[in-house]
Amino acid sequence: MQFARIEGEVEAHKARLREEREAKVSEARDKDALMECVCCLSDECLLDDMLPCKGGHLFCRECVQRASEVSKANLAFVCKVLRVFFSLFRHRLP
Repeated sequence: MQFARIEGEVEAHKARLREEREAKVSEARDKDALMECVCCLSDECLLDDMLPCKGGHLFCRECVQRASEVSKANLAFVCKVLRVFFSLFRHRLP
């Protein structure tokens, strides 16, 4: 019931966050400062959204989150890179 009263504010906040992120990505693109995730190969990642492993590979937050969710259910579905990554960074995940 509480959410229903502030749903408009929540949606407005989420829209502002999306706009801010899009502006940051655009600015980083202009400066050629975007990063690439070695797992999903997205080349529009902000440096602030990347997590390195001990080997120096950079993973985006979405891949780290996906790996943590999948590995909880069944490690067989996690690719080798993410399986190794998850084992290295288990302590850093929220």
